[in-house]
Amino acid sequence: MKKRSRDRLMEDIIRSNLDKRIIWFEGKITNNNAFVFESLLKSLNQSNHLPVTFFLCGRGGDFYAGLKMSHLIAESPSKITIVAFKEVHSGSFWLTQTATDQRLAVPRTKFVFHHAVDYYLGDDLIDITMNQVDYSNRLQLLYHIDAIQLLLF
Repeated sequence: MKKRSRDRLMEDIIRSNLDKRIIWFEGKITNNNAFVFESLLKSLNQSNHLPVTFFLCGRGGDFYAGLKMSHLIAESPSKITIVAFKEVHSGSFWLTQTATDQRLAVPRTKFVFHHAVDYYLGDDLIDITMNQVDYSNRLQLLYHIDAIQLLLF
């Protein structure tokens, strides 16, 4: 039997419990995983339109596969709650923002952002690592800045 790389194994961790309306995704966003996600979501939506819980962890992946998954979430007749866990990077973080019901994270979930490759002018990409508390604090600061701008203008 051939040994498979850790990255290849990560692509394979997409599971579901259709009775409980749960989709579990852990790994890299690929075209194949987007196709599996589409099949699972279609199955759930054909049975009824009760809410779906989508557990998500990963380092991002293919932009267009992530875009496809985000459109599937947005167009789903079932409300979708996305629960981030472990580490959520890049395209996986972006998918958390497409939830049609709630966006949640388990304690100690780590969110990692990076510069968009198309807009980064330096030689190396620099990751900015934040945990849930840091992210919430920065988001609260942005709310305050928006409120000040609203008052001024």
